[in-house]
Amino acid sequence: MPSNHRHDHAPVAAPPRTGKESDVSLTTPPQPDNRDGRARCVGVEIEFAGIAPLAAARLVEATFGGTLKHDSAHRLRVADTPWGTFHIELDSQYVHPDAALLARARSHNGQPPGIGEHLRASLHSRTREWLGDMVAGLVPTEIVCPPLPWHALAELDALFDACAATAPKVPMPA
Repeated sequence: MPSNHRHDHAPVAAPPRTGKESDVSLTTPPQPDNRDGRARCVGVEIEFAGIAPLAAARLVEATFGGTLKHDSAHRLRVADTPWGTFHIELDSQYVHPDAALLARARSHNGQPPGIGEHLRASLHSRTREWLGDMVAGLVPTEIVCPPLPWHALAELDALFDACAATAPKVPMPA
């Protein structure tokens, strides 16, 4: 990815992937490079309603490439993008399986878990999945981007456009 930043404070816009002018005008930070001489990175989290996590993950994959991976029913990743891994999920801890509970249901020292632990983990996972299905329209979906070089932030415009085109249209009051 070509670097198009300068070391002054003039606005710099990276070319967007959509082929249209970017809505983002970037100002070069006072120190655009880190100690290693690489561009400083920015963390971005996008929260929205109306698009389920799987649909949002597919938009990330279609926009930036990568490989879609399912961690649980409402928690996904898109790995191997130009910047790293995007994490997509419903923004509620109650709709995702508890990792500690699931770990107890795995075999330890070659011994399988007891039937009680296995049933408990299965019921727990299914209940969390069901709850996520029920609240998916009410609880926001979030996309947590990998650290992006500051000069590549305008590349997110293509993802914003894809989300806007996919989101349900709500009529505005007259």
